[in-house]
Amino acid sequence: MTAAEVKFATREAFLAAIQQRQDLTGADASGLDLSGARLTGARLTNANLHGVNLQKAVVANNEMQGADLSAADLSDAFVAGINFAQANLSQAQLTGAKLIGINCEGADCAGSDWQNARLRAVNVTGANFENAITTGARSAAVDWQKAKTPPAVLPTPTQMVPRWLSLVLLLGGVLLVWLWQRRQTRMEA
Repeated sequence: MTAAEVKFATREAFLAAIQQRQDLTGADASGLDLSGARLTGARLTNANLHGVNLQKAVVANNEMQGADLSAADLSDAFVAGINFAQANLSQAQLTGAKLIGINCEGADCAGSDWQNARLRAVNVTGANFENAITTGARSAAVDWQKAKTPPAVLPTPTQMVPRWLSLVLLLGGVLLVWLWQRRQTRMEA
């Protein structure tokens, strides 16, 4: 039996297959409650994840090209290093999600909800964001002009480097100079 013929009926069975690093190309896990789960290192190409609940989940380093995540709930999820090329994210809920290093090339994100989401280094080339909701969303290193249909309201652009990091580096530099000068003064005395 191939993964394409497998319909996962329980959360436990699906997560066990992920943990065992099974090739889940074409697998069907639609409708499962995977809230709070860790989905890492999985091959879910063309998988059916329609309506799956991934609230507050960690979804990282997965191959999900062509996957069906329509009507999936990824609210407050951490999503990093995912290939969503040609994936169906229509009507998906990504409210408050944090997305880093995602490839959404050619993805269908029509009618999806990205309110208060944080997007960093997301490739949206050829993606469809028609009727997508992006109120309160922020993005860095996202070229919305490359989207097939960008959202009507573009997420607020942000810096790649958090503002506080610049201050910490500046204060660290000042501290190093002060310590070096103090050491020099002691050596001269």
